[in-house]
Amino acid sequence: MHNWRRSELALGRVSKRNGNMMPTASNMLKLKYNCELEVKARDHSRKCVPTESDPATRPNTEENIYVVAKSDVPNRVAAIELGVKAWWKKVRKDKPIGPALIFRDHHQSQPIRKFTKMAWATTSKIGCAVRDCGSNYVVVCHYSPGGNIVGQQIYSPGTPCGSCPVNAQCSRKEGLCVLP
Repeated sequence: MHNWRRSELALGRVSKRNGNMMPTASNMLKLKYNCELEVKARDHSRKCVPTESDPATRPNTEENIYVVAKSDVPNRVAAIELGVKAWWKKVRKDKPIGPALIFRDHHQSQPIRKFTKMAWATTSKIGCAVRDCGSNYVVVCHYSPGGNIVGQQIYSPGTPCGSCPVNAQCSRKEGLCVLP
């Protein structure tokens, strides 16, 4: 779910609110699933709260949370799919990111931050959990190393895989840099 969206972004197939396309990405890493991040996401999801965990408890890790009524989805898989779609579509619903693709101070409190956590080029690991919380499912995903760093570029625009790290291979079909 995440890598497909990152690939679409890297290949220039993601539109902004104004209908223009986001630029292609030259340094977008392919995410690898990480069980330690899943455990941390699971631990927070068990609290059944719709708020992010204390950043001090997850150094260098970003977090997205989504709550969905169980009556709106058939199962946990559908809950996480809905959460991922909701986070990603913030790029089409929120104020657009500027052409320099810089994460600004004001983005920290805007819904677009959910999209940028998923789209941060140098994030390489992900772990997610879904918790049954009575009438709702709580979806939590953790991303590491965390992005959303004020003053930094979300990703480098350019030819897909044009700026992959030295130790990475290029998946041309996906436009993603694959770390060993």
